[in-house]
Amino acid sequence: HDVAIAGAGAVGATLALALKRAGLDVVLVDAGGPASDSRATLIAAGCFRQWEALGLGEAMAAEAQPVHAVQVADGPGPGAVDRDGVPAWLRFDETDLADLFAAL
Repeated sequence: HDVAIAGAGAVGATLALALKRAGLDVVLVDAGGPASDSRATLIAAGCFRQWEALGLGEAMAAEAQPVHAVQVADGPGPGAVDRDGVPAWLRFDETDLADLFAAL
């Protein structure tokens, strides 16, 4: 093998596919076996563009949904991030992102 990749999650599997298509002999290993995580996954636009470049975008787009807001749920209440007994609320939505991109 030219390359061994440890971890068959989204990053490892994407790298393995890209390297294989570039002509390298790739082995992909993962201690957990096939993915069985049923949680929802947020895919950033840049990551999706990588999958489009690998020819996966069209098949994935059929299942895609827009994300209008993100809220972290960890701690004593909805959206709380509790570190050292001090909850902090972490949330952003598309308005926040529009303001950020306008400032760039």
